[in-house]
Amino acid sequence: HAADAKDLIFFLLEKLHQELNKITNIKEDNNIDYAQLEKDSFDENKMLQHFIKDYTEKNRSIISDTFYGIIRSTMKCNDCQKIKYSFQTFNLLIFQLKNIKEYNQNTFNKNQDNYTITIYDAFDCDKKEELLDGENMIYCNKCKGLRPGTHQQIIYSLPKVLIIILNRGRNNQDFNKEFNFPSTLDLSIEGYVVNTQFNTQFYLQSVITHLGESGAGGHFIAYCRNGPEEDFLCYNDAVVSKATINDAMGSKISENVYEKRTPYILVYHHMNNPEVK
Repeated sequence: HAADAKDLIFFLLEKLHQELNKITNIKEDNNIDYAQLEKDSFDENKMLQHFIKDYTEKNRSIISDTFYGIIRSTMKCNDCQKIKYSFQTFNLLIFQLKNIKEYNQNTFNKNQDNYTITIYDAFDCDKKEELLDGENMIYCNKCKGLRPGTHQQIIYSLPKVLIIILNRGRNNQDFNKEFNFPSTLDLSIEGYVVNTQFNTQFYLQSVITHLGESGAGGHFIAYCRNGPEEDFLCYNDAVVSKATINDAMGSKISENVYEKRTPYILVYHHMNNPEVK
């Protein structure tokens, strides 16, 4: 089942991190100055320092070093324009493909009948600002009351291994279109990442592909390789065979359920040499 693959990866990363965590004596900080923390929340650098200090004092493993990135959230009051910052870690990026389709249609008026959605469309949609008004207004400490505002989440820094989940909705029915993803991924462009000093260029290392109509009635296979110049291997239950990059990246939308194949999970590994394309 599609959800099982995602849930299994999340469970393994979390469990392995807990088992391999070098910080064994985690102390709760009962002396947090919340008034100062609230004041610092308007300063991006100070809030990042608070977050990194708190996180690294409790978490250090090969899993967190390899698979965990950082998301930056901002809340802006539309009246006083003050911005509050907060940070959190992530180990999976989940793209709701139905939302991307609607975002492209509403933002760019793209005709979905002849437009192939790309992975960069997914990153564009993921970092869009959300308007908060009406019953969803934010409380502004400077204005001392509820105010309309905006909320945005954007990747602050990327992990060494980036895992992307392509959520196609229940039984793949919410998104019956081709999805284009590259063999090499450059996220240093278009403001997709705040910190572009590390891990912005990646090569496609693994793909989990779904065959058939739905997660409940279909079949999953995996394509994996050890490096950007290596060949792929196809893992299909107990059978392992050689495969090409075109096999790994292949997808097909068809009325014939036996021909339908849709990529579901993409794994990108950072490039040691930024010049590699």
